[in-house]
Amino acid sequence: MPDNIPETGDVVIHSSGSHEAQSFAIRAVPGPDQFGCATRGEAERMARTCAKRSGVDLWFSEGPSGFTLLAHSQ
Repeated sequence: MPDNIPETGDVVIHSSGSHEAQSFAIRAVPGPDQFGCATRGEAERMARTCAKRSGVDLWFSEGPSGFTLLAHSQ
C-alpha cells in the first residue's frame, strides 16, 4: 500500500468550511466523523491522543484525496 494514504485504523483530521468558518473533524479509517472541533489545535490534541492510544498513524486532509502524515505510530 502507498505510504501517502491512511491505512485501516489510522486517524484522520479533515477540515471543512470556508477559511473564515473552518471546522475540523476526526475520524478513524474507514468510517464517519467521530468528533468535531472548532480549531485545528484542538483537533490535533484530541487526534494525537487517540492515535497514540491505538498505535496508529495520524493524518491531516484538506480534501478528499490529499493527505499529510502528522505522526507515525511507534
